[in-house]
Amino acid sequence: MHRRDIAPRRKEGWSAAWGGCKRWLMPILVVVLATQCAPLPIDDPAPTATPTWSALDLYAELPVRVVNRSWTVEELVARSELEQSAVWADGEELTFFYQGEAEAVRVCCGIQLPMSRVGGSDSWVLTVRIDELARAVIGYSFIPYRDGRSTEFPEMQVWRGPEAPSALERAESLQGQISTHTIDSTALGESRDLTVYLPPGHDPTQQYPVVYATDGEMVDMFATVLEPQILNGSVPAVIVVGVHSAPSGGTLDSPDPSQDLRAQEYLLGEDSERFEDHERFFVHEVSDWAERTVGASSNREERAVFGVSNGGGFAVSMGIRHAERYGAVLAFSIAVGPRGWGTPEWTADTAPRHYLVAGTLEPFQEETARWAATLTRIGVEYVHRERVCGHDSVMWAEEFPGAVAWAFQGQ
Repeated sequence: MHRRDIAPRRKEGWSAAWGGCKRWLMPILVVVLATQCAPLPIDDPAPTATPTWSALDLYAELPVRVVNRSWTVEELVARSELEQSAVWADGEELTFFYQGEAEAVRVCCGIQLPMSRVGGSDSWVLTVRIDELARAVIGYSFIPYRDGRSTEFPEMQVWRGPEAPSALERAESLQGQISTHTIDSTALGESRDLTVYLPPGHDPTQQYPVVYATDGEMVDMFATVLEPQILNGSVPAVIVVGVHSAPSGGTLDSPDPSQDLRAQEYLLGEDSERFEDHERFFVHEVSDWAERTVGASSNREERAVFGVSNGGGFAVSMGIRHAERYGAVLAFSIAVGPRGWGTPEWTADTAPRHYLVAGTLEPFQEETARWAATLTRIGVEYVHRERVCGHDSVMWAEEFPGAVAWAFQGQ
């Protein structure tokens, strides 16, 4: 067992939280990848010249449509200066503007689409029409490509519509503690890191409600929005134990599904042996360590399992397979349901309660809604929230404190 204290540390809004985990988080946010990302020519009358990057197909049935407007460089520069932003709205249309030499540029991550070069300049533009844009919250970054590869991972920014939920307070410095520990896992046959958040005033001799989170590299980001809600009494003092994921395989530009160990560990049916090894590690070894070391509760009603994207699928499957251990399942943007879920062998009394979140601009809204419908048929208590967002860590962070408060209401 090894420990590395990495908090308290100063936070500078969203950019600081993003900066600590962006190279790990990008493959989770980017739901469709390709070896090429050709731009749409801006002078095409319609987006018929579909880029080899298949995001246009991905968005075809979502309320996001590419709009071809005849912007000039001068108009874009003037509008950007007027708005003091690289992103602005005109009615239901949202325009993204980037300047820089590149072979191609992609917008990531709430919206994931290629940009168009304006003539032969170094200016790039993307305009999309979004239903209910005034209620939208869009995390975005510009990813330039040179020599066929992404060359930068710029800071994530946020565009927020005038009718969107207000941004949550973020802690500039944490009063609680974040630390990273390494566990030598018998089940995995290898070492795996955990990132743990302990609330202000944590007493290791006491027991606390605990959230067991997939993709533990994100705990730092979640802690910055969770802690202010703990301090103002909206959320009980909780521990978050984040289990780091296995590598996603390949690179951002050239993913290799056959080497996507994260998916193999999170999705039932990808690799049964690896899934079950990771399941034993997550369910038994991690919780045994947390209860012994940091005061995590052993009470089912004070345990929740949490995940986003593929991790959301894993959270749901753990609720199905280990309902006796988890009182709540917090599953956001369920990317791919585990194969062979079927109908859980639950009753309304034995099932874990569920808190589900998805964005109307992401392709995984349907999977999440399908699971909500299953819970309705069974009679399980659940919350299902949909927001005008994409597959977006901004949404996940803003929804996390409310989900935790709901999971442990009355604790």
